[in-house]
Amino acid sequence: MAGPSKVEFPGQKKRQRMRARGTKKASAGVRKKLETSIAELIDDTGAILPIADYVVRRARKDKVKRYIRECEKVIEKKNNRKWLGKRMV
Repeated sequence: MAGPSKVEFPGQKKRQRMRARGTKKASAGVRKKLETSIAELIDDTGAILPIADYVVRRARKDKVKRYIRECEKVIEKKNNRKWLGKRMV
């Protein structure tokens, strides 16, 4: 018993290419912009953190303050590559 016939359209093979992962690179302009923004963040890291200036009875239950505290811990140890590496794993 014969199977269904395969129909090919013009230009179909071009769309079926495999994408190699991890080979893309940013353009020079984008790379320069990222480097400047990262340098600004490293210099003044706390500038982007929100300020929680309200009082909560149970500080453990308040997610915003808890995550701000966690971010402050990471900011304090931003130059300790060993600690950061352990935290990433």
